[in-house]
Amino acid sequence: MGDLMIHINENIDSTSLMDIEDMMNHTNGVNDCYMAQDNLHMMAISYDGAKVSSTTLLHKVTDRNLHAQLVGF
Repeated sequence: MGDLMIHINENIDSTSLMDIEDMMNHTNGVNDCYMAQDNLHMMAISYDGAKVSSTTLLHKVTDRNLHAQLVGF
């Protein structure tokens, strides 16, 4: 199991953020995903690296024409 954060560069509306969060939570291998309450540019994800890679998770955000980076912890 791994944990990571994805930093989303753009300012996006709360509906779009909830859509991304929901999409991630329905991704095979993701155990939990939520936006940091104090910084809505940061998405925390707990995932099973045997089922999904961090790069795949990042691409789920960037495929929506958003700029984002992985931030490990």
